[in-house]
Amino acid sequence: MKRYFARIDKFGRISIPKRLRTEAKLEGGFLEISVEKLTKEEERLILQPVYASSGNPVEDLIGMNLPIEDWKNIKKQLEGRFG
Repeated sequence: MKRYFARIDKFGRISIPKRLRTEAKLEGGFLEISVEKLTKEEERLILQPVYASSGNPVEDLIGMNLPIEDWKNIKKQLEGRFG
């Protein structure tokens, strides 16, 4: 397994190195983020791309069948960004 390092800026954005984006064929879009508890002291952060299928981000979000709490979080993030 190759190891890469990413930077998180003061706004919480993760900058994924270009070499990794190219190898993983990552483009703009959404990442699902989960935390795996390995031991009492260790955790692993997992970033997994969520591939769009329709070309319409709203339809893609609807197709994810997210719990209502996730929708509330998305709404807050969008309001903070655009409102």
